[in-house]
Amino acid sequence: MNDLKSVTCGLLGEHLGHSFSPQIHRELADYPYALYEVERESLGTFLKETTLTAFNVTIPYKKDVIPYMDELSDAAKRIGAVNTVTRLPNGGFCGDNTDYYGFSKMVEASGVTVKDKKVLVLGTGGASVTVRTVLADMGAADIVSVSRTGAINYENVYTLHADADVVVNTTPVGMYPNTGASPLRLSEFKHLSGVLDLIYNPARTALLLEAERLGIPFMNGLLMLVAQAKRACELFLGTTIDDAAGEAFDKCAKVMGLPYPGGPVIDRLAQEGDPKAFRFAKPHIPEFDYSFSGLKTSFLYTLRDEVAAEPNFVEEHKADLCASLQHTIIEILLDKVIKASKATGIKDIAIAGGVSANSGLRNALVAEGKKRGWRTFLPEFRFTTDNAAMIALAGYYRYMQGELSSLDVAPVARLEELEGLNSATKNE
Repeated sequence: MNDLKSVTCGLLGEHLGHSFSPQIHRELADYPYALYEVERESLGTFLKETTLTAFNVTIPYKKDVIPYMDELSDAAKRIGAVNTVTRLPNGGFCGDNTDYYGFSKMVEASGVTVKDKKVLVLGTGGASVTVRTVLADMGAADIVSVSRTGAINYENVYTLHADADVVVNTTPVGMYPNTGASPLRLSEFKHLSGVLDLIYNPARTALLLEAERLGIPFMNGLLMLVAQAKRACELFLGTTIDDAAGEAFDKCAKVMGLPYPGGPVIDRLAQEGDPKAFRFAKPHIPEFDYSFSGLKTSFLYTLRDEVAAEPNFVEEHKADLCASLQHTIIEILLDKVIKASKATGIKDIAIAGGVSANSGLRNALVAEGKKRGWRTFLPEFRFTTDNAAMIALAGYYRYMQGELSSLDVAPVARLEELEGLNSATKNE
């Protein structure tokens, strides 16, 4: 792992006033991360003179930086675009592409199905190449590139591909500050089942607002930005940042053929199973960090081996699998809470987010709290929604009170306010 004090990072692009990257990277690892707006004619000079240890690349330079790279990752070679650059031991540059990971996560989270679908990809820049690669890997039947001057353009696409199922915008059209512009008239496509826009500022572009009016599922690019930033951060630091507990539930549920989100389904089935029927790996991570990677791998290998010997294994042992998985995740979380409480002397323990609805976690936390003299704060079930929903609700009430913030505001947990939360239940 790289020493955090020696890491200096940033974002290279042409116009970066819209960027949330500094805030995201500050929350991921808190290393210096600055914005570098560079004109095209100065790109070569910047790359030759910069002392940054690592940096991200955004439009319009994802292809232009490739000649300056000393090495390229397999992903960057395959896609032909670079969005993440790290230093080699000899001081040269290694170009990578984490947008593939980010867009994959975006599609998965959106619920939009691309398999066997006709997908229109708006734009032909570096981001579009990544998008087309992911769509192909996900089994899209027909991927059509739309550009201003190409064979399929913004005039003939309405007649040539009116039967499109999904639209993905990779262009900057509609991005702040030109928020009124839209690259396409969605109303002329009668079979759309999803619209994905890589733009995240504004949260709802004109394109997405039209999708909303038409009742078409949609998603902006903020999740893609955060997901690719997570992967880039791992490359910057030479270590991994693990998925959250909720994602561990969802991924394991998917392997078992359970619906999304997987957490509530696993919780329900776990109540009918034996939590000690199966043993899964619990990685031992230093300090207060935790990891579910080993658990997920262990779970996957268990299913693979057992299903090979007994095809109906998952169906016949589903309750025990869910109970054992949930028990292991709770153990991982509680181990870290106990360790943190001992190290800091803090005895006021609260949980929040979607996983806070898990009955096993709630019961285990209360039981552990009684044993260790903690005050436990559990949200009412109606408040155990996804973090984004809770943040939006808090933001709504602050907006109604006239409290406004600039776009560079950073989230901070104010633990001292927990005692005043009316939605918390003391020592349930």
